[in-house]
Amino acid sequence: MEPRGAHGGRAALSAGAATARVLRVRAARRRERRPGGRPAPGAPAAQRAGEGEPDSVQRLAGRGLPPATARADPRVPVDPPRGRDHHDRALEQGRGHRRRLRPAQGSGGVRVAFATLGCRLNQVDSQQLQSALEARGFATVPFGAPADVVVVNTCTVTARAEVSDRQAIRRARRANPDARVVVTGCWAQTSAAEVAREAGVDLIVGNAEKERLPALLEEVLSGPRAMARVEVGDLRGARIGAIDARPRAVGRSRAFVKIQDGCQHRCAFCIVPRARGASRSLDPGIVADQVRRLVEAGRPEVTLTGIDLGHYGADLVPRTSLAVLLRELVEIEGLRWLRLSSMLPAYFTEDVLDVLTGAPAIAPHFHVPLQSGSDGVLRAMRRPYRVAMYRALVDRLARAIPMLGLGGDVIAGFPGESEQDAAATEALIDALPFTYLHVFPYSERKGTEAAGRPGRVERATIARRAPARAGRRQERRLPALAGGADGRRARAGDARPRDGRPRRPHR
Repeated sequence: MEPRGAHGGRAALSAGAATARVLRVRAARRRERRPGGRPAPGAPAAQRAGEGEPDSVQRLAGRGLPPATARADPRVPVDPPRGRDHHDRALEQGRGHRRRLRPAQGSGGVRVAFATLGCRLNQVDSQQLQSALEARGFATVPFGAPADVVVVNTCTVTARAEVSDRQAIRRARRANPDARVVVTGCWAQTSAAEVAREAGVDLIVGNAEKERLPALLEEVLSGPRAMARVEVGDLRGARIGAIDARPRAVGRSRAFVKIQDGCQHRCAFCIVPRARGASRSLDPGIVADQVRRLVEAGRPEVTLTGIDLGHYGADLVPRTSLAVLLRELVEIEGLRWLRLSSMLPAYFTEDVLDVLTGAPAIAPHFHVPLQSGSDGVLRAMRRPYRVAMYRALVDRLARAIPMLGLGGDVIAGFPGESEQDAAATEALIDALPFTYLHVFPYSERKGTEAAGRPGRVERATIARRAPARAGRRQERRLPALAGGADGRRARAGDARPRDGRPRRPHR
């Protein structure tokens, strides 16, 4: 595997330093604060371990890593938060923080508001539903504004997520007591009976029926109010891409395209396979067409989303792969950045790595979930990788991409996690060049393999371990990426670190 260079994709990797380059990123926004703590004028720069190596390799702090020969598990068939726009008003939640999503306004008719909770995929689903409803004459309005219908797109990945679901439903009723309330998403799919017990819910639509939501809503609106209507079916026959809607953009230049849904894995802690079903992929021709239309509409930054993204194409006939799709997409004229959402380490095959490190349009940011730094815990979680594979992958990415942005997920307090396991996880976090880290306290999900498993970790212990892991990442200083204001060609001037905070570039 070869590293990416500054101007044409690949550059030769020498035994010493990699070819210097600067990356193209969006300019930092003026309203963000500039961190202090500049060194005194004339003070000598401190010598760092790994001086002369690429930035991401230097952040490995000279730790010994296993050789980059770990192979993918043969059983596997093979973005940093944005700033808010002051006009945004539609509620959206995800990964422990709230965001805002600007709704598109329809031409009139029945007013529909959306509240979206959870992952990027839920956000994309809501955007597609907005477009589909507008095509039928509905008008989308901000959440909390006067509306005839409120759609709550729910999450169930943790117990805390379900609390947020209930709060959103109750807030919808308070804001619009006479509106029809529609609940869809993962909580609706896995716990329809619980949702039906929430007062004021008129329609419950599972993930398999999301494409039918516009038609179902019209039926509900045409009749008198009654008990909650439940439309939750079997996910085994679910398909992707049935909603014929133009992909919508979020923000000024970035858009999301859902290319895959469902998951082939059965991790012991995860409810997602029950909520989303088996892996299914969108036809590559449809994906390419959506990306082209977004670029032509002035959205040159596209993020590909999915639940089990690396499994893309394995279910299609003829069979294809993520690497084949990426090679086609990076050739689209006018595409500035192509980003990937979260992807398991085992899916970073040689073909995928070749595209990720060789195509200039691929954003140098990857979210690779870790969950634990202990092989014993990973085995108990039924994760399809081990620590050596993860470290070898990060080592290869860091050496091939000088300004690598690396994100990850970690669970604190999985049943049976010992103090030795916790220490191993914290040591691995220290050793790897994470740009950011999402740390989740373990949340038992009914219907998962880990539910009721012996060896439950005390809440007080989880409360101690989770902040400790998050804090280790937060203490790390992050270098800035320099980029032009239009993002098309990197240049000295504006700079933005990978954690999103503005900083003046070195002159």
